[in-house]
Amino acid sequence: MTSAFDSSGQTAILQALVREIPIAVAMFDREMRYVQASDRWCTDYGCDAAAVIGRSQYDVFPEVSEKWKEFHRRGLAGESLREEEDLFVRADGQRTWVRWEIRPWGSKNGRPEGILIFAEEITKRKLAEEALTRSIREYQDLVNHSPDGIARLDLEGRYLFANHQMGEWAQCRPEDFVAKTIGSVAAGFSVSWAELFRRIIATGRRESAELIYLFPPGAPQRILDIRLVPEFDPGRSICSILLIATDVTKQRTAERELRDRESMIRTLFETASQAIFAVDKTGIVRIANRMAEELFGYQHGELIGQNHDLLLPEHAREKHRALRESYMAAPRRRPMGIGMELEARRKDGSMFPVEVSLSHLTTGDGPLAVAFVSDVTLRKQQEMVLLERERELRRLNFVLLSAEEETSRRIARELHDDINQQLSFLSIEIGKAVRHLPEASPLIPQMRSYQAKIQEVTAGIRRISHEMHPAILDDLGLSAAIESLCLELEKTGHNRVHFEAQDVPASIERTVASCIYRVSQESLRNIAKHADANEARVRLSCDGEFLTLEIIESGIGFNPEAQRRGLGMHSMEERVRLVNGTLTVTSAPGQGTRILARVPVAIR
Repeated sequence: MTSAFDSSGQTAILQALVREIPIAVAMFDREMRYVQASDRWCTDYGCDAAAVIGRSQYDVFPEVSEKWKEFHRRGLAGESLREEEDLFVRADGQRTWVRWEIRPWGSKNGRPEGILIFAEEITKRKLAEEALTRSIREYQDLVNHSPDGIARLDLEGRYLFANHQMGEWAQCRPEDFVAKTIGSVAAGFSVSWAELFRRIIATGRRESAELIYLFPPGAPQRILDIRLVPEFDPGRSICSILLIATDVTKQRTAERELRDRESMIRTLFETASQAIFAVDKTGIVRIANRMAEELFGYQHGELIGQNHDLLLPEHAREKHRALRESYMAAPRRRPMGIGMELEARRKDGSMFPVEVSLSHLTTGDGPLAVAFVSDVTLRKQQEMVLLERERELRRLNFVLLSAEEETSRRIARELHDDINQQLSFLSIEIGKAVRHLPEASPLIPQMRSYQAKIQEVTAGIRRISHEMHPAILDDLGLSAAIESLCLELEKTGHNRVHFEAQDVPASIERTVASCIYRVSQESLRNIAKHADANEARVRLSCDGEFLTLEIIESGIGFNPEAQRRGLGMHSMEERVRLVNGTLTVTSAPGQGTRILARVPVAIR
């Protein structure tokens, strides 16, 4: 210590005061050596007073910055300094906030003998303030960016604060609300603010309202859900009112549209031309429209809660229960009773034909099977009429076909047996006449010409007669007639035809035989003209009940659907259909063709 300390009683007193003072303070000489330090200083800065006395501050705390050293120099020059908050970073990186003050002490030769440094660590307070500031900022951000309108009003209805959403709705700045009354800014609200405020102040309870917001004029209409929450001061008196407004326009619009759709669906349901039921997994009717009640003869609401078994014929109820359970296990939209004749039972016990389609619904009470039922009595009657007409038409067509075939057979016979024979006789007579003429007679060439012409006409008549109705079909039977067609095709030199007949009766009903012959004739003609096939196989067989013709060729093939529009294909199909048979044509380009005709031996 310097002699100045020993010579001044004031210095001793000051040292004692520094040591005992309950705040953080240290006393330094002009060399910034410790003269004294309070217990609080040593505690705050982790040092021992006895150990630091006489040592330089810069040795004890080497992390002291140049900024602080400048403060020390200014204090030693006689300047008093103060800072309400300053950051001190220690050597270990710890950050400490302090409030400090530097004052010079003593005087020797007009200069301070040293400085006093008062320090108060305010780190906790600073962190609390920062946390509070951050919390306030976050709260403000949350409020200002909230999709809800938020405002605070005094008890007179004047705005103290409004967030950005309130400003956006009113098309103004949020600060424009302040000091204005709610009635002046929100004139479009269809609500009595005075009444709401009166009830809040009287009861201390929150209030709510839903209203249409039409401010400013021309702005889109908004539906707002308003909540008014009283705020209390420490004395539990209402000091302000918090307003929270939520835009529920889309929600309310969606709800209205949903109600409209539900109303429309209900109207469609009740006015539908089909009977509609919805039953649960136990078969209990949960929903039934007006048409269902009318169709089955029940009063309004009478079907609800009943088991739908009463709508079914008694013989079908047990089976239907199993079908219902199966459907409910894997519900899907589909028709019911495919290929079956379905019947339903009225309240009076009468039965009627129906058509049913199934769907399903999932509800909070479980799945429902939905049945759409149509009375098809009239349609069935019409179908029967059409079926009978079709049968009569087919019968008439069969009669016409039979008559046509019989006429062709008769004309062919007449051409072959009568006219051709007469022409043959005439040719013979001309030949006799020529033989009796002198060899030099000029009539001989003319007579020979007549004879050749007659033979040409005879051949033409024979060909026409065969086309109309081959005599071989009546004389030798169907197998021989078809084999003859195969041989004729082979004579063209382009096709080899294999013919096989198995168990074919010698005598076959004339119309059936004619049908199979015409199908064979048309098929083989098409092979010759279009198939470009080197080989074909024809097989005729009978199983006692049905006569089957199969023709297979390995030519270029064709599209059956396209070809079916031709007259030849149509003629074959019609002939087979009229004798209650079936005709199947299988073909594809490049894969040949298979023709299969199957007709009953006897026409019923």
